Amino acid sequence: MSDRVGKQAKRQRRHRYVVDFKAQSRITLPFLLAVIALGVLNALAHTVLVGFGDIQNMEVSEATDLLLAVDLLFIMLAGATVAVTGLAVSNRVSGPARALANSVRAMREGDLDRQVRVRSDDHLRTLAGALEELRQDQLMRSESLRDLEACLEEGDVAAARELLFKISGRKVESTPVEQAV
Repeated sequence: MSDRVGKQAKRQRRHRYVVDFKAQSRITLPFLLAVIALGVLNALAHTVLVGFGDIQNMEVSEATDLLLAVDLLFIMLAGATVAVTGLAVSNRVSGPARALANSVRAMREGDLDRQVRVRSDDHLRTLAGALEELRQDQLMRSESLRDLEACLEEGDVAAARELLFKISGRKVESTPVEQAV
């Protein structure tokens, strides 16, 4: 019984995660291509050394050292390529997320004039669109509150009531004092 419950809980945890195959392929493909290209270059270098070089006239230890040096060179190139590709890909992935975080911080600090923009074509664009709608709603409410404050200063209760309805979405009943006037 508990084994079945454990499997069911594990399955539910697995389904909570969203798998974005498009984003995963954009991350994995450059790494895979770089490693395959370096492997092909390494095999080509071995073929050139064995076929056309003077490697047949060398002693076994010298030939082994030469091939190991070529392998070491390609391993270092592969490491450098993976590091550079990793930095480029991580910036491409984390850049839009950083832009969204900066937009949210600006909104939290009261800067509603900064538009939320993201150049990616994935789920972050959807999130950016939702944040932009939120920013525009907050901007409209902020303007309505300024208008409400002006109406109250002028004593225009009817206009203030309309603005309160616009802001809250609920009808504001008149007070007994207003009814008497």
